[in-house]
Amino acid sequence: MKDKFQVIEEKIRKAEARLREDEEYVKTLHAEKRQMEDEEIIKAVRRSMAKDGDVRQALQILQSRDLGSEGEKEGADD
Repeated sequence: MKDKFQVIEEKIRKAEARLREDEEYVKTLHAEKRQMEDEEIIKAVRRSMAKDGDVRQALQILQSRDLGSEGEKEGADD
């Protein structure tokens, strides 16, 4: 009986360790996504400034694109 108990405890420890690793992986992915979004914004601002364009307009375009993708996410949850 004690052996089965120990086996279950070991499985719990392993599952918890995998869970911690997965949580860390998700955090890493979120950071990578944020970095990519920041880089896209920087590129857009630089393009706008190179063309003597309106930086505010470029940011509004990016924001509207971002809001559109958030709307798609919300629709997927329903």
